[in-house]
Amino acid sequence: MKKQQKNSHNRRCIDGRIIGSSKCVGYCQCEEHRGYLTKKHMKDHNCIKKGCFHYLPKIKGKIEKDNISADDIVKTASKVLCGYEGVRITRASKEINGGWILRYATITNEYKIPEMERMLEDVIGEMVTLVKLNCDFDLSAKLVFSI
Repeated sequence: MKKQQKNSHNRRCIDGRIIGSSKCVGYCQCEEHRGYLTKKHMKDHNCIKKGCFHYLPKIKGKIEKDNISADDIVKTASKVLCGYEGVRITRASKEINGGWILRYATITNEYKIPEMERMLEDVIGEMVTLVKLNCDFDLSAKLVFSI
């Protein structure tokens, strides 16, 4: 099992099994059973018909790392973190040594940032560092809830 976990293409499913990423069709952010979903899991949980807001579909195709813009990263990160109420990614910048720095505003401190970074890294395929903007509550609320 430890050998399976070391392979970067293996993912932990909601039932605890570790499978290859090619068999995954989405990700569930629900606190009760956070993890990747296979087609069988999707059928059993009926995620799409229920309109489950915890479900994130797998992004089709590979992201062109050389051609991806900061706006694309912000949009992708916003989709991944949509289940985290009170958090909004405001901008992204490419690091010199690779990876991305994502700046975010929040009105809460209840979420685990390393967990959010791992989720983003799984989707984006590069290292992600989340940096909280230094704002007071009123400005943070304006940034989080502005359209």
